[in-house]
Amino acid sequence: MATPWLDSKHSVFGEVVDGMDVLKAIARVPTNPVNNRPHKDVTLDKVSVYRGDSPPQ
Repeated sequence: MATPWLDSKHSVFGEVVDGMDVLKAIARVPTNPVNNRPHKDVTLDKVSVYRGDSPPQ
């Protein structure tokens, strides 16, 4: 099913190249069992997008 309202607004896929500990901490955040949303908002202060085979060193 196409979801044009998400175009250019949400990442669909990606790869964690650094900070797996942060990803695991986000995954452990308690969520509401009814809607699966976190009890407290989770925000990312900085995100880097790399295009190509690998991130710059």
